[in-house]
Amino acid sequence: VFQVVASQAANAHITLKKELGNKDAKIKAQAMEQVLISLLMNAISASSSGGEVLLKTARDERKIVFSVIDHGIGMDEKQQHKIFEPFYTAWPSKTGMGLGLAFANDIVNSMGGSVEVNSASGKGTTVTVSIPEDNGQA
Repeated sequence: VFQVVASQAANAHITLKKELGNKDAKIKAQAMEQVLISLLMNAISASSSGGEVLLKTARDERKIVFSVIDHGIGMDEKQQHKIFEPFYTAWPSKTGMGLGLAFANDIVNSMGGSVEVNSASGKGTTVTVSIPEDNGQA
């Protein structure tokens, strides 16, 4: 996943970091790759030059937890309620179609998981995805 987003991060002068609590998990790998790419791309876009984006993984009971953390522009409450709507984008200049997070949320829900967003304007965003382990094929 980092290889896919590395050039965007480098162009934006963003440092990608990871704290991998679990290296092995039984989940739908390709589906989670798509989710993480979408979350990381948004975090990179929301971050200022010289910033950092962190991907953390952990195991919680029978769930795998992924968190993408940035210290970028953040979102207000109104934006947070809309980010999973298809075609919604909060970016001042539309840089995408507004489908990435809607698609990511659908993938997570189809795997029996959930997405939680914690954000504040000007203070960054943490998006946490929880997926039941062994939810199908690895």
